[in-house]
Amino acid sequence: MNLLIIQARMGSTRFPGKVLAKIEDTPILKILFDRVCKSKYADQILIATTENSEDDCIKTFCDDNGINVFRGSDWDVLDRFYNACLTISPKPENIIRVCSDNPLLSHYEVDYVFKAFLNSGMVLFFKF
Repeated sequence: MNLLIIQARMGSTRFPGKVLAKIEDTPILKILFDRVCKSKYADQILIATTENSEDDCIKTFCDDNGINVFRGSDWDVLDRFYNACLTISPKPENIIRVCSDNPLLSHYEVDYVFKAFLNSGMVLFFKF
């Protein structure tokens, strides 16, 4: 099972709240989610955010839009991802991380990276 995790949080020094900022009335996070949902390789998509109260709006956004969300550590991103994976069944074999502030990411790019990884025989692969 291939899991795509979108890393999202409201905190930012340059542009706080950017993941829910709107482009033509649509939040950036929704634009990105809709685009990566078209991936042929992502069997499941999850948004991972923090337990900070400032990220409550991301949880609400996900709940309102029927999007799987996990909340975890703010400072330990690896721990957040690890624990997010533990909530998924069946256990993911492959995981791809996507940053939430890139609404122009195409599902073609996601599929290219998934395919390259699956064909490589590697256990770790970085692209985005």
